[in-house]
Amino acid sequence: MKRKLVIIAGVWALMVIELANAEEALERAWHDKIEFHGDITAFYDFQDDLYFTDDLEASFVEPTLRLGANIHLAKWIDLNLRGAFTAVAGGSMDLTFAEDEIETVLDLWNVELKELFDQPLSVKLGRQEVGFGDGFLIYDGVAEEAAVLSTPLRSFYAAMVTYAPEPFTFDLFAALTEGDYVVYDGFINSFKGRSRFFGGNAHLEKEDIGIWDVLVFYRDDTSDLKNDTLSMSLRGEYAIPFFPLLTLSGEIVKQYGNTKLNRGVLSDTTQNRDAWGGHVDATLSLEEIRFSPYIKGSFISLSGDDPDTYEVESYDPMFFGWNDWGKWWIGSIASWELVTTNENVLMIEAGINPTQSTKLRVQLFDFRLDEEIIAGAGREWSREANVIFDWYPTEKIYTGVEFGYAHPRKAAKAFNGANENTVEVSAWVGVSF
Repeated sequence: MKRKLVIIAGVWALMVIELANAEEALERAWHDKIEFHGDITAFYDFQDDLYFTDDLEASFVEPTLRLGANIHLAKWIDLNLRGAFTAVAGGSMDLTFAEDEIETVLDLWNVELKELFDQPLSVKLGRQEVGFGDGFLIYDGVAEEAAVLSTPLRSFYAAMVTYAPEPFTFDLFAALTEGDYVVYDGFINSFKGRSRFFGGNAHLEKEDIGIWDVLVFYRDDTSDLKNDTLSMSLRGEYAIPFFPLLTLSGEIVKQYGNTKLNRGVLSDTTQNRDAWGGHVDATLSLEEIRFSPYIKGSFISLSGDDPDTYEVESYDPMFFGWNDWGKWWIGSIASWELVTTNENVLMIEAGINPTQSTKLRVQLFDFRLDEEIIAGAGREWSREANVIFDWYPTEKIYTGVEFGYAHPRKAAKAFNGANENTVEVSAWVGVSF
C-alpha cells in the first residue's frame, strides 16, 4: 500500500512539474507572440503677443498616452494595434483652435503579411503611418481635435506594398485621411475635407552613395478647394567623400494639378496648378572634438501665387506635420501663419552636446514671402530665434525646454496691423516603455 502511495505521489509530482513547465512554456510563447509598447508625454506651451498683437496669449498643456501591441500571429503575419488618448487644457484657443478637449482614438490597426514567397515582400492593410523622407510631403493624416501642437497622431487608412531588396526599398500605396483634414493653401485660409492619395516611393540607402528617395503620388481632395495635385519629389542626403565632415541634403518638389484657389481665395472656376517647393541644407559636423559641435545652413522655398498669371503657383502643403524643431513646421512661431506655402526661409542652426545625454541647439530664421499678399507691404515677414535644450536621462525618458522669439517686419506688420514681438516658452517630459 505504501509502495502504491509512493508511486502515486511520484506520478502526481511529475504531473505538477510538467504542468508548471507547460505553463511556463505557454507564457514564454505568448510573450514571444505579443510585444507591448507605449509612451506618455506632457507638452506645455506659452506664447505671449500671438501674431505680433498685444491682446492675444496662449498657455496650455497637452498630455498624451499611447498604448499598443504587435501580435505575431504567425511567422509571416503580424497584427498591429495602438490606441491614443490626447487632451488639451488651458488657454489654447487663440493658437490651436482646440480648447479643453479630450480625444480618444484607435490610431493604428493593421495586418502585415511579411516575407511573402520567401522574398523581402510585405503587404500592410489597415490604419497605419505613411511617411517618406523627412515628412515634407506626407506626414500627418489626422486632424487632431485636442493635442494639436505635439501632433501625436499621424496615421492614414491605407494599403501598402513594400519590396525591399537591399539596398533598395520600393513602396506602392493607396491611402485616405482620417475624417475632415484641414487643408491650408494660399495664405491664412483653411478648408476641411477628406483626401485620397495613391502613388509610390523608391528608396536607396548605401554608405558610399548616400540616401536617395523618389516619390510620386496623386492627391484627390474633397474640400471646397478641390486640390487635385500631382507631386513629384527627389530627396537626397550625401556625405562629401573627400571631406566627410560635410553633409549635403535636400529635396525638390514639383506639383501639377487643378484647384479652385484663385488669388488666395475660393472661386467658382478651376485653375491649373504649377508649383515648386523644396529645401537645400549643408551641415558641418565636428564629432571628434569636445561637445561634438555642428553648424547647419538651410534655404527653404515654397512658391506663392503670382497674381499676374492665370495659373496657381502656390505650393500645396499636402500633409505636412511637426517632425522636429525647424522641420516642416518651419519656425515654432511663424509656422502658425506661414503654413508651409508662399515663403522663402533662410535658417542657420548650431548645436553642441554638453554631455552624452544632452543637446543644445540654436536656430535663427529669416522669413520672406515668395509673393506679396498686401500691395506695397513688401515680402519681408519676420525674424525668429529658437533655443532648444534636450535631455535624455535614460534611453526611455526624455525632457526638454524651448525658448522662441520672433520680430515682425513690414509684411507681417501690415497683415496683422500690429508690431509686437512674440515670445514663446515650451517644455516637455515623456517616458516610453
